[in-house]
Amino acid sequence: MVSLYSTKYGLTISQRAVDKKNHEAEAILEMIATLNLRNCILTWDAINTRATTLEAVVVKALADFLVCLKANQGELFDVIEEAFSMLDVDKFQGELLSSSRTSTEHGRIETKDISILNAEDILSTELERKWPHVHSVIRVRTSRIYKSSGVQTEDREDKFFISSITPDSLDDSFAATMQDIIISRWQIESSHWVIDAVFGQDALPLRNKEYIDNSTVYTKIACNVLSYIREHVPYYNGKPWSFESLQILARKAQTNFMFLKAFFTKDMSEIENDERFIGIFYKEPEPTGNDVPDNLEVTGHENQIDDSFKFANLVRRISKIKSKRKLR
Repeated sequence: MVSLYSTKYGLTISQRAVDKKNHEAEAILEMIATLNLRNCILTWDAINTRATTLEAVVVKALADFLVCLKANQGELFDVIEEAFSMLDVDKFQGELLSSSRTSTEHGRIETKDISILNAEDILSTELERKWPHVHSVIRVRTSRIYKSSGVQTEDREDKFFISSITPDSLDDSFAATMQDIIISRWQIESSHWVIDAVFGQDALPLRNKEYIDNSTVYTKIACNVLSYIREHVPYYNGKPWSFESLQILARKAQTNFMFLKAFFTKDMSEIENDERFIGIFYKEPEPTGNDVPDNLEVTGHENQIDDSFKFANLVRRISKIKSKRKLR
């Protein structure tokens, strides 16, 4: 299933079912031809990075691309990798734009360094003729430091990208903006993992094309709804709620409806104020000692009890029980 997803609106705009992985590029071309993508920035996996697809994005859709590049592109990949190798030893003569950010999650320190070079400074005349719409080449170097049982280990990973967007040296935030686009694409990959692993989409024995389309739509809706709830409720023991736990809660029809309502209205107030979620998502309020059930009349007797009295709380409790019996 090939989907066109909007990171701005959090919606799947279009999708196509394909029978083979190498047919994804054809599905992308179909969606480009049928949708208004003007001024959008498209991203996808390296397997679909082809000159014909990039030309369709720029010429037909009047959009831009920022896509992965791997060794399957042969000479283009080798030239770009060599250029960044020269950059690492201070032998690159062209202009460089860069940005860096660090995060501490999942028991590790992760640093992402993005470096952007102008394609004119790298590509030969032959490569420029073959890839005429590539204006910038990008490397994201991810360094991770793990600490476990007092032992520190490190690893490093490089990923390369090409884009139709020309580097703007006058814009101080250009590199950070490009990094935001790349990270947003990685977040989409994470949601795909949830759909496959948690909702078991890949394990379903689906053969009917229409059924595949409908199943994918409903699965993505469920994933988006639970993701929204997961992001907006307090952590459990310092960690986000698992999708499996939220699925169990959503089996109740009323809870399911409240999750849907919160997602579509972008308003969590009803869930925050619902007693059913006290003790699940939200802590029980601390007792004040003067609390009276909503169905009891406040006579003032409870408030007259002196807190310094040794059995003050017991007296309040007995008083409430007697009042409750009278109401019955």
